[in-house]
This record gives sequence, C-alpha cells and structure tokens, in this order.
Amino acid sequence: MSFKAVFYFVLIVVPNLVLFSSEGCGGNNLKHIRLYPQSDGSLDSDAGVKDSGTDSGLDNLNDDVFKTVTVYGIQNPSDPLHPEIGTGVNVKGVIVTSPNVTDTTEKGFSKFFVEDRNGGAFSGILIIARDEIIGVTPDVADMMDITGYYVENHYDTDTCSSSVIAAENISRLGKGESPLPVKIGDPRDITPTGKLSDEYEGVYIEVNNVGAISSTGGNGRWKATGGLQIGSLFYSRPVIEGEAFESIGGILHFDSGEYVLEPRSNDDIRILGHRFNDLDGSVPDAQSVDAGLTSPDSGFSDGGIDGGNSMDAGADCTARAGHVVISQFASRGPLGGNDEFVELFNPVSAPRDISGWKLEAASISSPDGGVVSVQWNVRVSFGVENRDAVIGPDSYFLVVNKNSQGGYSGSDFDAKYTSGFTDSSGVRIIDSEGNVVDSAGFSPHVSEGGEVKNPCPASGSCIASVLRKAYPGSTSESMKEGGSDFESGNGYDTDDNLSDFVFIEKRTPRYSGSVPAVNACQQRNIIF
Repeated sequence: MSFKAVFYFVLIVVPNLVLFSSEGCGGNNLKHIRLYPQSDGSLDSDAGVKDSGTDSGLDNLNDDVFKTVTVYGIQNPSDPLHPEIGTGVNVKGVIVTSPNVTDTTEKGFSKFFVEDRNGGAFSGILIIARDEIIGVTPDVADMMDITGYYVENHYDTDTCSSSVIAAENISRLGKGESPLPVKIGDPRDITPTGKLSDEYEGVYIEVNNVGAISSTGGNGRWKATGGLQIGSLFYSRPVIEGEAFESIGGILHFDSGEYVLEPRSNDDIRILGHRFNDLDGSVPDAQSVDAGLTSPDSGFSDGGIDGGNSMDAGADCTARAGHVVISQFASRGPLGGNDEFVELFNPVSAPRDISGWKLEAASISSPDGGVVSVQWNVRVSFGVENRDAVIGPDSYFLVVNKNSQGGYSGSDFDAKYTSGFTDSSGVRIIDSEGNVVDSAGFSPHVSEGGEVKNPCPASGSCIASVLRKAYPGSTSESMKEGGSDFESGNGYDTDDNLSDFVFIEKRTPRYSGSVPAVNACQQRNIIF
C-alpha cells in the first residue's frame, strides 16, 4: 500500500529496530512506519538462515510474538487479520517472484519480492533483509517461510511508502509454482493515481498492447502508454519512442513516488512485430500469448476476466510495420484532379506525435529525355500549419488537397495542403530530422521497391484509390469497405509498394475521428 506522509512521528521500539510511525494518506488512513537501524550493532542478528533443517537460532519465536498471516492480510487493510504496523509477522509458503538485488539505500541489505501461492490482488510484498539472513541467493519460484517485521518503507524523496517485511529469518521449503501474471487492462490503472495501484503493489502483473511514449532515460526508465513507468531494477534494454509491445510483465514496485513496472528479464517483454531498435537487429520468433490466468493446482482462476480477446491465431502478422505508414492515397477523385488525399496510419499501440514531420510531393522531370530528376516539395509541416498532429494507436490521420477553388470532396480531415501531386508521381513523409519514414508513388523513381499502378485515368474524375494491405494475403476484395480485412488496419510493410498495396474501386479515406482499426496482431486489452 502507498500513503502520503505528513510530519508527525512516534517512536516505537522493536528488537534491533527503530520504527518511526507517520500518518498515511489515501482512503485507508493507516499509520505507517519507516525502518531506521539504530547502529551497525542493531543490524546484527542471531537469526541465521534456516535451510534444510538448519537451526536458525529463533526457536523461541512463537505466534504470540510473530503473528502468522498471509501477504494478502498484510496488504489488504480490510482483512480481519491485517496486522498493526511494526507487528512481527510470519508468512508461510510464499513464492519468490523476482530476482534478488542489492539494496542501494542500505549497505549490506538485499531485497526481492514474494507472493502468496494463489496470487491475485494484495498478494505481493517486498522482502528486505541483511545478506547473511538471505544466505543463498533466492531464485524465482523458490518457496519460503519468512519471519520478520511488517513496516512501511519510504525513501527521502518519497511522499508515499511501500509495504515491506524486514526479514529476521528465512526458511527455504524447496521449489514451488510461480503465480501467473495478473493481466491489467488499462495501464493508467497502475499509475500513482490509478484505481488498482495499491491492490497490485508488489504483484507480478502484465500489461498488454502498449507502446513506448518516451525513449530510455538516464535512470534506465522509460514511459509507456497511459504514463506507466517501466523500470530497470532487475533488467533493462534500450527502448525508443514509438516502439510497440505485445505485452510487458513485471513486478509493480512503488519507488521514489512512482509506481514502476519492473520487468524481471527479457522473457517479460514481448515485442510487437519486429525489434526495430534491438541491438542486433534480429527479428524474434513469434511467441504465443497466454490469455488465461489459471495455473494447474494453484487454486487461482481468472475470476471471470474475459480472455476472449487474445491474438487471432489465423492472422499472418509477417512484416507488421512498427512506424507510421502511408496507408491510402489518391491523385484525383469525384471532383477531378484536385480532389486528392494522403491517409496515414499508426499501426502500433501507442500514440505517435508527428509534430515537426513533413509531407512532401515529388516533382519528376527529364529534360530533353535525359537523366530523370526528382525534386521533393513540402506540402504540409505537421503541427505547424495545422492542428495538433498526434495519431492515436491503430488510428488514422488524413491529409487533403484543399484550397479556395475546391479540392477534396469530403468534409472530415486532419491537415491540408494547397498544391497537389500528379498522377504519375508520389509522396513521402519525413520526420523532424529529415529521415524518410515512408514513401509511395506511381513512379519507380519515387516508390519503395516496385511502383503501384494508378487506378485512375490521367484526366477526369475517379473514385478509386490505392490502399495498403492489412496482411500478406489481403486482396482488393478483402480490403474494400465491408471486406474481411477492412477493419484490420493497414500495417503490412515490406518496403515494396507493389507488394504492400492493392487498389480498391471505391476509396475509403479515414481520419483521426474514424473508428480505430482492430489489430489482430496485438493481444487486445483484458478489462477488469
């Protein structure tokens, strides 16, 4: 549980420890305690590690001094067995859910997380102990009995605290079965103001269908969809803004005033599509997605959570783009040559801010039949000449030719330009640093790979367009409005326009207010 500290203190003394109590914040209004060792001597303990029957030196402990409780009882203030802060507690048969790491705030201490065997809300807690008490480094899935003191720990920069058992004795019972992650539908629910943060502090959880809205910072943290902080306590990897993730698992840890999701290893991170910023540039093998929450013999079920929105096993997710793409374009329309548009699509699960990006149109010339020359001319500077340029997850952004003489025949769009592109040229988008993000066109001089053929004649009106496919097997028939792939987005990208696009007889431009695509290549949110 986390609670804001206000400044009154009461000295409480328990063996070898000094505990300061401070009034909590939040709905529970509990009093919480910070652990302050009085001296190096006060940190010494006669308590050894009780392993395989070894005498721990704590035979005199009993339930009158150390209360047998569950982690659930400690973390849930509504539980009838919830102990007072500073109480000696004994939790039995808990499962280690994280690696053991050195505590950087207390010399000679280490810490790791455990959960009740059944997992779920209020089931996880942080264990802190001197290294000699921990003994052999704990591994994930180790089963333990732990005796110690229930405290609330906060650091100097924290305004709130996290629940801790300051261990006096650890008895290893062998290997258990690690709880499966609790799947959180909305990452905003586990941020500092989230409705589920307190319940899942210390618990192994998983968020699905998220993306990076910031790159890795100097502290190893980065920010994901909904403002969720991803940490580096156990494991870190370089992340760039816009990278998409099928799922991210880890322990929800309260640290420095923030709830931080701490992945335990690379196994907790599943990349969506391909790792376009991975160190070796490799594309990982496809990984299955387990939408269930039931573990054999664990006694823990999903409690009615809908797992029916898992990845579509029939979807071919080969060459799924990890960046904004040109998804549809037309060089003319029902009103003629000026009735044109360029549609952009964000195929990842995080919003993408394209402010500072540009849409450019190609001007192709070949003086006297000589060398072909291509000049790119800016048509739109996003976020400067038009309204905010943020493309939502699996959403669209429509740029049209619109001027005082007419142009685009539709009424809804996101940005406009006043000078179009020809029936035999093409367009591209570049980012704020001048890098080409995507390009498409009707000429081999401007297209990626093979050029697509313009379905419209060189004069008059036309209602057709060129449309990026959703999947490798998508066709003109499946991509048209009402077709089987129409609502599946436009994320197929092999850097070959001829392979990536089809033409449809009736154009279907979509803008930011259109219904987002249903992306079968991502596991959809599971809502509590």
